[in-house]
Amino acid sequence: MTDAGQSPEVTAEARELHERGVEALREGRALDAEDLFREAYEAGHAGAANDLGNSLATWRDLDGAREWWRRAADAGITEAAFNLALDAEEKGDDPDEAERWYRRAAADEHRDALLNLGKLLEGQDEDESMSLYLRASELGSDKAAFNIGLLYDNRGELTAAEPWYSRAAERGNPSGAFNLGHVRLDLGNVDGALEAWRHAADLQHRNAAHSVGIILARGGDEDGAAEWFRRAAREFADPRGAKRLATYYEARGDAAEAARWTSLAERLSAPPVEVVGMSWRPEA
Repeated sequence: MTDAGQSPEVTAEARELHERGVEALREGRALDAEDLFREAYEAGHAGAANDLGNSLATWRDLDGAREWWRRAADAGITEAAFNLALDAEEKGDDPDEAERWYRRAAADEHRDALLNLGKLLEGQDEDESMSLYLRASELGSDKAAFNIGLLYDNRGELTAAEPWYSRAAERGNPSGAFNLGHVRLDLGNVDGALEAWRHAADLQHRNAAHSVGIILARGGDEDGAAEWFRRAAREFADPRGAKRLATYYEARGDAAEAARWTSLAERLSAPPVEVVGMSWRPEA
């Protein structure tokens, strides 16, 4: 719940009303919570307006949510400005409005506003995007680190991209770990690529296990490769892993096992996922 940006002059009564609203929301009493947030706002708790907007948005009263987010933003609540930016970007009819609200939140070093503003501006001003991503990364954003790596990667500057993908991976970003593997492979570091892809698989990137299997197979470790192809098929529903396992068992004369994996490969049809630059969205 919102408290950032509150004035130290907020009264005890306003804080109590807000806390009761938070508790009501936790207990599933949304209408009671909204009434309490209104009372808290009227008593001087500006952040309650943002919480009221959030509750209204949950029930798809977006016009009401926007009204209360604007009240909160005008009172200096950074999170409300970010909510307005998200809403404007999702509507898609006024990118300038989204940019304005993102800039207001970014001025307060709101990490996800910095990230999303950077993504919004990528096609217009790559230098400013980079600057925004750097600020978001300094605040701990794994997605910002990934996006910096991707900008360098797209320029062909692999040595510059590598540490940023690595930073994203260290922060738990599966796409960062996966792209790190490709960059390391392109730079001639096969062992480093395998390490990155194993990490990416552990982070649940659906293409990483297959990539580990391919490299092991190229190196002659067919049994090791088979284990990773099995993981690709079973854990990530990757038809390429199942196809490679069918070939593996055919070469060993195990027709029944080869047929089983061929059948599975025919049922698995999910294509690889292409990852582009990232923004932040609240969880559904």
